[in-house]
Amino acid sequence: MIEYKRNIGLYVLLALLLAFFVFLGSGCSADPPATTAATVPATEASEAILPTTSLIPSGESASAADSSAAPTETEAQTTETTTLPPKTTTSAPPETTEAPLPPEILLLGDSDMELRDDELFLEPGFSAWDAQGNSLTQQVELEIDALPGAPHCYQYRYTVSDAAGLTAEAYRIIRWQDTHPPELILLGDAHMTLEYNQDFRDPGARATDVFDGDLSDIIQVEGSVDPHQTGRYTLTYSVTDAQGNTASLSRTVVVKEAPPPTTAAPPETTAAPPATQPATQPATQPAPGGSRIVYLTFDDGPFIYTERLLNILARYNVKATFFITAFSPEHAYLIGRAASEGHTIGLHTASHRYNEIYQSEEAYFRDLSIIADLYRRQTGQEPWLIRFPGGSSNTVSREYNAGIMTRLTRAVQERGYRYMDWNVSSSDSATWMSPDTVFQNVIRGISGRDMSVVLMHDLKEHTVNAIESIIQWCQNNGYTLLPITYSTPDVHHNVQN
Repeated sequence: MIEYKRNIGLYVLLALLLAFFVFLGSGCSADPPATTAATVPATEASEAILPTTSLIPSGESASAADSSAAPTETEAQTTETTTLPPKTTTSAPPETTEAPLPPEILLLGDSDMELRDDELFLEPGFSAWDAQGNSLTQQVELEIDALPGAPHCYQYRYTVSDAAGLTAEAYRIIRWQDTHPPELILLGDAHMTLEYNQDFRDPGARATDVFDGDLSDIIQVEGSVDPHQTGRYTLTYSVTDAQGNTASLSRTVVVKEAPPPTTAAPPETTAAPPATQPATQPATQPAPGGSRIVYLTFDDGPFIYTERLLNILARYNVKATFFITAFSPEHAYLIGRAASEGHTIGLHTASHRYNEIYQSEEAYFRDLSIIADLYRRQTGQEPWLIRFPGGSSNTVSREYNAGIMTRLTRAVQERGYRYMDWNVSSSDSATWMSPDTVFQNVIRGISGRDMSVVLMHDLKEHTVNAIESIIQWCQNNGYTLLPITYSTPDVHHNVQN
């Protein structure tokens, strides 16, 4: 009996080991089932492991065998199938390097501006900095381009680069309203006189518009001249730009009366004067001063010192030449006064800003038209004389447009202007200069010259303070002081751009 029970215990142990290995094989499978495994009842587990009858020795009851072979509650729990969660592997995120930030540009003022065509564009300003906050404002570059398909509109493009080569851009749109008529200039004299039967050839006119360019081909002429009929004739020239602004000028032509028919002269009956009577000779007047001419010219005004300068010139009855700007609108009335007192007025551009006027020919003439309009309002006359800021030989214009001075010197003459440089400089631009230094520079420059065009600036107080001494020296040393006129010989520099 003892041996029988020992064998029963051995069978139970083997069954438990078998169940354990089955558990390991099902619960630790590499591919667990998708559904949750059901718990196998203890009785089913034992039946699956041992047949209940074949292992019962003879002489024992089934109940005894069941009681001895059935697993305990703890053993039954060990037979439950447990599903382990699938193994997951977590990979570390890839290392990322942040892209460097580009610089930034901040435009002050509006990014879309509308101006009248007689209004100057004054840059509202801008700021630029890199990603570290270092200022790049001084490195900002500006390009100006006309917008295609948008008349009178320009795009101002601001760009800047940082030390890493990263760039930033900003844009401003400027729209000019075309409210002014074209500039119409008569070629030849506005008042002409013809001999009877003399052929008349109309000298014509020239028209340009700030925005539309050369309009000479569309000038309309009303009226005609009959050189075979004595009388006074009027020719009216008119031109209209694309915006409907019209300009007109008139020319007067007088045809003289026909000469009387010629007849034979009667025989001379008057006795000849005695041989001792001297013949009457026309009186001749010597030219004032000496044969050497000095043209005093003043750039950049009118300014606060211009009125005192005009008073000094009037005191000595000296006429000079002024190349005007629009720096000081409150002194613009002095342009009219200077013209009425016999001084010559030339144009020097409205803004005198190299970086704007020398960007393109269009930019130059747009600026020039503003000061030309001011000249017309103050004098009632048409401008004909100009001086380039920096002179025609300036090289600063290379920074903005290669070759522009070569083109501009031709273009201004094609539009009917004359440009005048200088051959004597007072070098008065320095603020530290004294009146005596200005005086010495001028006297040294004109000495030995037959014709001198002197460059000075009426916005410099030390220059105005030196004028009286310069006038006195010239008058005492045989020089004639004159304003520039149509008959003044050109003084042109060698163009360097």
